This record gives sequence, C-alpha cells and structure tokens, in this order.
Amino acid sequence: MMRGMPAAAGKTPAEDRDRDDLDRRVGDVRSLASRLENARLATTVLAAWCRERGIADGNVLVRLVADADPENLDFEGFRALGLDGPAGEGAGENPSAAGLVFRKVELRLCGLRVAEATNWYFPARLTAEMRARITTDCPFGEAIEALQPIRRTLWVRPASPAAIVSAVTEFRERRQAGTAAADRMGGEPSDLLLGVPVIEVRALLHRPDGTPLSLVQEKIGAVVVA
Repeated sequence: MMRGMPAAAGKTPAEDRDRDDLDRRVGDVRSLASRLENARLATTVLAAWCRERGIADGNVLVRLVADADPENLDFEGFRALGLDGPAGEGAGENPSAAGLVFRKVELRLCGLRVAEATNWYFPARLTAEMRARITTDCPFGEAIEALQPIRRTLWVRPASPAAIVSAVTEFRERRQAGTAAADRMGGEPSDLLLGVPVIEVRALLHRPDGTPLSLVQEKIGAVVVA
C-alpha cells in the first residue's frame, strides 16, 4: 500500500503545509491509478480527472510523434501478444522481427501534454484503411473500432511516494520557470510540460475472439496531480 512521506521534525508551518499538500498528491496518484486499472479508455479517465480537479476541461487529443525512435519490447510484452519472447526473461528485442510496428503519441488536453503512449501493433491484422489512419493523429482505438477491440489492463504501476513528491516538485519548478520566461517575452507558457511520469499503465487490445491486436503502454505525467 502506498503511504505519504513521513513528517519531518522542526518544520515551519509553511513547510508543514507544503508537505501536507505533497502528501495529498501521493493520494491523488493512488486514486487515479485505481481508475485507470478498470478503464476502457484511458483518455476518457484522464479527461474526467482533469475536469474534476480544475486542471483543464475538454477532450484529450492525440498528437502523433512521427519521428519517434522505435523502442524494444520486453519478455512480458511479447508473451502478452502471444509471441515467443526474446532469449531470457527481462531481455529486450526489436519487435519488428516479430511483425510488430511501433507507434508513439502524446495525449494533450487544452494545450497540456498529460501523457505519452507507446504502442506495438500487428499491421497484418488491420485493414489498409486502418493502417493509414494510424499514421495520422487519429487515436488507435478509434482507427480500429470496426474490429470491436477490447482493452484488458495488464498492470498499473504508480511511482513510489518519494518519486511522486520529487516529480511534482520538479514539475512545479519547471512550470514556474516557463511562465516567467513567457512573461518576459510576452508569450504563452510552454504547452509541452508533461513532468516525470507518476503512473505507468500497460494494456492489451484484442479482438472479441481473443486475437491480440496491440500492446499499449501509457506514461501519465506529474501535470495531472501538480
């Protein structure tokens, strides 16, 4: 079970308030992780979460990272997709050798980059139209909705309390620095602030008959709890 950070002795009231606030952020991460564990669509959960907490109100939009370097897939991922894993549990291997294609997108809400999602999918199990749509900003689930995909969460991993506190603190400092720089230049703060991930989610998308279509891994940034 996740717990807040231990209280430090000899702190001023202001420092105690800051510590209490950061401890609440740890609880927020635990709450959001619980929602994501049973989500049919992570984007819907993130949009509702941000709206409830006054972070942003709107729909989560997908932005394709066209120049993303392909990432290797671990043993667990290969097995989830019904493939023989690389030699040795925990080893990594280029998934293209197994007929998989890599895709990476940013999830944005009202200019905020709230998450990143990486995706390994079987292009041979999709239609030509679906494959074409995946090369755009179209959400993966929307592109393949004719296949009636089912999402099964494999795991949800919140960061440790210490890592959450560190991530939130770092994000706030970066946001403040970005706002100050924008004020000096007469522009807007950066819309690319994500922050260190505080939650990671891995899920399998499969057809109703169980045929695997894709493995997705989402990294939720500290922006959603800062």
